Amino acid sequence: MFNGGLGTLRGTFFWAIATSGILWSGNLQAVEPDPLIPPDSEFVMSLRPRQILESAFLKAQGWDVLLKTLLATNDTVQQVLETTGIDPFRDIESFQVASRGQGPEADFMIVVRGKLNPKKISKAVEEQGENSGAPVKKFKEKGVTLWELKTPGPSIFIGFQENKAVMASNKKENLVTCLTDGFKESVNADLRTALEKVDGKEGMWAAGVITEQARKGMDRQDDLRPLADKMESWAASFDMTDTMKFAMDLYAKDAATARALKDLTENKFFPFLKSRPNRGGEGGKERMEKVMKELKLEAKGKSVSARLTVDAEMLKNLLPQ
Repeated sequence: MFNGGLGTLRGTFFWAIATSGILWSGNLQAVEPDPLIPPDSEFVMSLRPRQILESAFLKAQGWDVLLKTLLATNDTVQQVLETTGIDPFRDIESFQVASRGQGPEADFMIVVRGKLNPKKISKAVEEQGENSGAPVKKFKEKGVTLWELKTPGPSIFIGFQENKAVMASNKKENLVTCLTDGFKESVNADLRTALEKVDGKEGMWAAGVITEQARKGMDRQDDLRPLADKMESWAASFDMTDTMKFAMDLYAKDAATARALKDLTENKFFPFLKSRPNRGGEGGKERMEKVMKELKLEAKGKSVSARLTVDAEMLKNLLPQ
């Protein structure tokens, strides 16, 4: 469940960057890598749900009420929230995922920070194991209490940093390191470069390196093949205050590759989006043209960026009437 979801999530971010390049402009300060991110990570995503849920834009659209209604009417969700003692609108400060590799062999580290109840959460984990016929093993490793969940693939290990964070990983040694001193070594240079375009304060952000598997996927696309070996890393962010802001950056080995990607996006991908059949008919095409018109695409040095800000009026025009 974890590995497949991470692969899909990371793939979605990468292809969005490689094609559309929607970015949020702003003077950003580089985020310092979290000491709980394994040094060999290729992908990092961070979400601040409470920050988004409390935004003026979300409340103005009535989306907070809609979301609360959806959660309240889902029996499974309510059961999980009740047994773990978690209020997603109040208790979760941040949700972070770091991973390396894709598919069943991927390594991951999940860190949820906030106001948590380890006793209730561990009890819920143990009960779930019993109910599924795969009892959870509780044990100590280097003075740290861990819970091991058996899965069809690698086991998943869970631990707690007092009542401040719950962590899960399929690499026991990484989890033990997180729960003791944290990683002394920082992330690789390409990932650190990608992190320079996020400041860690956005409602949601992600960054990653261009992996060999991603390059192979690009090699199957005639337009992207010449650029595949020259791309290094990417960053993306989304924030919601009184507007919605989207941001993405792609880093290349040289300025020529950055300009080529910008030209490819402007001259091939954008026209393709405007001309493709749209289920919304002419209205759908008009909305797409409005989005394309507001996109600010730029190649600067070795990076490609584009920018999009959506305010209430623009959102009204974009939504089907």
